[in-house]
Amino acid sequence: ATLELYFDDRVKIREGGTASQKWNELMIEDTAPDLKQLIAENLREYCKLDTYAMYAIWKHLNDGI
Repeated sequence: ATLELYFDDRVKIREGGTASQKWNELMIEDTAPDLKQLIAENLREYCKLDTYAMYAIWKHLNDGI
């Protein structure tokens, strides 16, 4: 059985390195409030999907045992 997970075009952050960079940008005081809001929304979406992906991988591995 194959496990297929992917991010669609709505997801602006697609990997952990970018998530870390955006987190740092979010924490900088000079970042404009509207940009901070957008970054926070993008991070929430990325984290939601990343967490689901970890669960799906675990479930796939666990079901094979």
